[in-house]
Amino acid sequence: MSQRGISSDKRGAVGWITVLAGAGSSTELARALQQQRHDPEVAVIVISNERGEDVPPAVEASGGPSVMDVLAFVEKPVVARLDADAIGPGHSYLWGCDIVVAREDVVVSDIEADQDASTTGLGGGSMPFAPLYLPPTKLKEYLFLSRVWTAKQLAELNVINYAVPAEQLDATVDEVVGKLLARPAYVLARVKRVTNKRLVRQWNLAQG
Repeated sequence: MSQRGISSDKRGAVGWITVLAGAGSSTELARALQQQRHDPEVAVIVISNERGEDVPPAVEASGGPSVMDVLAFVEKPVVARLDADAIGPGHSYLWGCDIVVAREDVVVSDIEADQDASTTGLGGGSMPFAPLYLPPTKLKEYLFLSRVWTAKQLAELNVINYAVPAEQLDATVDEVVGKLLARPAYVLARVKRVTNKRLVRQWNLAQG
């Protein structure tokens, strides 16, 4: 599947979704995630945030689950691969992923506080998730001030798993994915259901 700014394919048992930074539609990303979620041949999903040419953002469509909806409930491990800055809506997706592997110099920032939050949605949909990873003071600084953090800083705060030099990014992702594929899918799904209980509870409260 390929849409403007987003492509989705299978690499063996890995569902690989590529999002060009700043260009992909969250509607299309949610659709790609749903397809990979329900594909019986896919055991692990990778969302790869990559640099691309200047592509106008795709028009959002209404209806259907949001990206955060899918990330809250998908049973398969979801690995974020950050090879480009995650700013604005792009930053929110990493909070819903299970393991985050980033190039150490990419930056992550929420810019909605600089805009009209009634139309953008403060936190880009990540508000129920981010408090699980950041203490209140750091979370408020991040959102109130649109604080910019590098992946290296986030790894030092134990917010993401890996921040590595560019030349080690693919090898680290491959290592993580390989270890996940070596484990029984039903065991990973059960572990994820248990460890995600608090996240799902937060998401349900936010929707209610």
